[in-house]
Amino acid sequence: MKKLAIFALVLGLAVAFTVPAFAFKIESAKDQTFYFGGTIMTDIGYWGQSKERTGVYGETNSRTSFFLNTPRHSNIKTIIESGNTGAYFELRYGRDWASSHEQGDTATTNANAGSADKNNRLNYIEPAQLYGWYKFGNCRILAGKTAGQTFTLVPYQNLGLDTANHIYGFGWGAFYDDRATQIRFEQTISKAFAWHIALVQPWYTDYTNALGQNFDSYAQFPAVALKFTMNFGPVSLFPAGQYQKIVWQDLPSYLGQTPDDTMESWIVLLPVRFQAGPFVAAAQMSWGQNVGIPGYNSLQNPDGNPTRGTLGNSIGKFRNTNQVAGFIDLSYKAGSVTPHIYFGYDQVKSDEAWKTGNDSNTRTMWGASAQIAISPNFNIIPEFTFYDYGKTPGVAGAPDRGTEWLAGAQFQFVF
Repeated sequence: MKKLAIFALVLGLAVAFTVPAFAFKIESAKDQTFYFGGTIMTDIGYWGQSKERTGVYGETNSRTSFFLNTPRHSNIKTIIESGNTGAYFELRYGRDWASSHEQGDTATTNANAGSADKNNRLNYIEPAQLYGWYKFGNCRILAGKTAGQTFTLVPYQNLGLDTANHIYGFGWGAFYDDRATQIRFEQTISKAFAWHIALVQPWYTDYTNALGQNFDSYAQFPAVALKFTMNFGPVSLFPAGQYQKIVWQDLPSYLGQTPDDTMESWIVLLPVRFQAGPFVAAAQMSWGQNVGIPGYNSLQNPDGNPTRGTLGNSIGKFRNTNQVAGFIDLSYKAGSVTPHIYFGYDQVKSDEAWKTGNDSNTRTMWGASAQIAISPNFNIIPEFTFYDYGKTPGVAGAPDRGTEWLAGAQFQFVF
């Protein structure tokens, strides 16, 4: 109740600030600026799952579910600048559809409503980003919690954050470096060239061995991210990369073998954007090792699923996986309507982990959406996306992992 009261107060201020305009901005004579805005989203539609997707929980039939929810990345945000110094704060508010669907149950059956999600089953508030910066010359130093140290482009796929984390093609050709605490140095040399380097909080996890002993991981140095921006007229390139290494200490041997005590994760991305009048093409290829979990590629969470280089067996030997992924998004602005078509591809491979059946898993995504601008601050985005989870690696016969589709619309208020 306390959190909801705080949010009600902040939301009340937002409403007061946005009359008659949607965004609230104050500029003083002393080079000080205050901005208050946000994005409010509502998803409505249907989520189709083949029997292979629902059958994970013992079901034998396909399912089509209606959903209507406020996705968890709806937000309000504040920017404060005073001279060369500034700060950004973002508060997110939403509701996990699958978990809230099960909030009255003593156990969950939905694929996106595990025990960890039960804590998110009600409306919640999350301080998603908080960072500050200092500008000097053509440089900026940023410190705090944010994202964007590696990724730049994503397909225009908006529907489905609260239905199996389908959002912006993450895990289906797109990569998300996640919000993490970091210190970042940026330099804009010209309109044609800029770059930055970031020291990022690494990912950490426990390892429980076959004896039930639990060990924490730690980092000997920060994750490092590097990104460039290069503009050549209608073509822009955003090459980037990130590397991290985590360690476990004093792991005991088991059955005469010593567990692996380090894991390395890395990714290299080449995003490209081309614009010719109203036509825009955005595409990306990426290559990596131990990159995220299926459906949510991120170096901040490389553990949690056998197809992403986790500890390979009870002895604790790593089975690294290598990834190739990419997407393309084509759009054309026609007045107040901008239609998009997109395709995503993601393959992970490990001949170490998967010696039976297929040694890889290939997932594909394709779909279409349209941004319909009702006003400068209100969009309706109808959308349809189809997801193919490919074949199960490491299993004789390579059983099918099933398909999903999402059809509906997002109502989006941007201020």
